Amino acid sequence: MRIATYGKRGEERVGVLKDSGTLVDLDRARKGNRAHDTLRSFLSESGWTKIAEDLVDESAGLPEDCLVKTAGKRLGSVAAGASKIVAIGANTWSHMREASSLTRSEPSREPFIIAKFPSSACGPYDDVVKPSWVTSLDYEVELGVVIGKKCIGAAKGQSMEYVGGYTVINDFTARDIQIDPRNQFYNQHTLSKSLDTFCPAGPHLVTKDEIGDPAGLSLRLTVNGELRQKGSISDLIFDIPTLVSFVSKAVTLYPGDVILTGSPAGVAYFMQPQRFLGPRDEVSASIDHIGELRNRIVGG
Repeated sequence: MRIATYGKRGEERVGVLKDSGTLVDLDRARKGNRAHDTLRSFLSESGWTKIAEDLVDESAGLPEDCLVKTAGKRLGSVAAGASKIVAIGANTWSHMREASSLTRSEPSREPFIIAKFPSSACGPYDDVVKPSWVTSLDYEVELGVVIGKKCIGAAKGQSMEYVGGYTVINDFTARDIQIDPRNQFYNQHTLSKSLDTFCPAGPHLVTKDEIGDPAGLSLRLTVNGELRQKGSISDLIFDIPTLVSFVSKAVTLYPGDVILTGSPAGVAYFMQPQRFLGPRDEVSASIDHIGELRNRIVGG
């Protein structure tokens, strides 16, 4: 099952995909009054998977205004409304190898947590705004794990019970903010990843039953059609159950919160020469069986 939001920014409605081009508007189908204007609010409802499944099954008998054609409609961010977006730094072996000049190829003994402010979330096809003072804009395709129910201190063996599904994330990063060549102790990880529009997420939340074991999923990222990143979820250093358990033992995870699991090699910062993003660049990030983000860089 695939769940999405659609509509103008700040006015999104929640829908579940009936087929490749039609969403069932959940509130209209339930004769509601826009009770669920973010994905988080819907995921907070008890039994949300059953509600969505039943409405799709009943969609043939619903009024026409409940069935929304996605063509020409803006899809909103899967991460919109999240209380927290948690990025896991340096969590693939391939990225560790390319970053060996900074990491000495030694993985952390535990997951390395970086926050992305929820205000960085944007839609899967929205423009990404590069401020004029950012000189080194980079990309990172990642699998996003979306929490489906409140999670506190989950044991690793039970942590997948709290996962609602998966989405595609492009973890845009201003490397000139993140990395201070004079003193790496003062790296600005959170700020560099939290500028407005620096977290496209979508195009849908794909429930975990549709994916099964995500370890075999492949990730790809292109810039203007040129392949820059290609990897697999099996390359993660810390797997998804470990990440959910580790994060939930430190902070409460709420429905709609997102954990970014890690990016494969191929980021612009470690290319020789470095090839950062600029205005009019088109970036595509995709994961098998989940979908694709397409974002244009605008600004200075």
